[in-house]
Amino acid sequence: MAIRPRVSVIIPAHNEAAHLPALLDSLASLKFPKDQMEVIVVDHESTDDTGRIAEHAGATVVRKHGGTISSVRNAGAKAAGGEILAFLDADCTVDEEWLAHAMPHFEDVAVGAVGSYHLVPLQPPTWVRRILQKQIQARPCIAEATWLPSGNMFVRQSAFWECGGFDEALLTCEDVDLCYRLARQYKIVADSRIRCWHHGEPQTLWEVFRKELWRGRDNFAGAFRHGLRPSELPSLVVPIYVVCAFLGVLTSPLVWAVDHYAAWWWLAGSTAALGGPILALSALLSARAESARYVFHFAAYFLVYFLARGLGPIHAWRNI
Repeated sequence: MAIRPRVSVIIPAHNEAAHLPALLDSLASLKFPKDQMEVIVVDHESTDDTGRIAEHAGATVVRKHGGTISSVRNAGAKAAGGEILAFLDADCTVDEEWLAHAMPHFEDVAVGAVGSYHLVPLQPPTWVRRILQKQIQARPCIAEATWLPSGNMFVRQSAFWECGGFDEALLTCEDVDLCYRLARQYKIVADSRIRCWHHGEPQTLWEVFRKELWRGRDNFAGAFRHGLRPSELPSLVVPIYVVCAFLGVLTSPLVWAVDHYAAWWWLAGSTAALGGPILALSALLSARAESARYVFHFAAYFLVYFLARGLGPIHAWRNI
């Protein structure tokens, strides 16, 4: 019988006393041999009961002071004894077969990382959350991926350290950066059966804007650090394009002050440049998700998403 590799579940946590019990309870309910897994909570300067809750549940607690989220995850990986590192966010919960579906992929020695995009709880049932979940439904069940979210990612420990772990210089986009470096030598697999619910997903467009403004701050920094790949170009170029087209719409009153006729053409061209690609993408995804009536909901979401992503680097530079 094949020897099952040991798994180290690594959870970075800063003041997560409200969320951590639910995650630890879901891990305790896994259909997986408990002697083949360990849970490591990296307490990142918490001032609440995060550490005590983790210890009471039997988790190993690593204290981490300072540093980026990448350094927090790396601290957990350094303390791990498992051949497989499973990274989770503290505000998540997992399906009871979470490990059972993930581990068989590592029987293929060419696989370096496995995971899935977060599922979105539909409570409260806002339309933004429905759109986020329908994007997940539009993806294939099992497929080779270019990147995986670090809040639901399994990495072979030898491959993790071979590529240097998470880049501690990055504040965001560290998961994309790691996956691109892993992909130079290993396969990365996304499997939607590796079910993990992220309870911190945004509920409104304003929350989407704020989160993506933060996440987009290291879009270009990550690309420069791991080396630009052709597959990255859309994620770098499209947000800038949307910001420029949006500015075109906003500046039409200035053109009106000079030439009314030209202003109408300026407004029409800018609106078409902004809305055309977004509506095309929205129609495609709504068709894949079999939810045609949500096409304009998708469009509103993508407009806000790309604007925030495009402004993210500018927002980061403003705060340097």
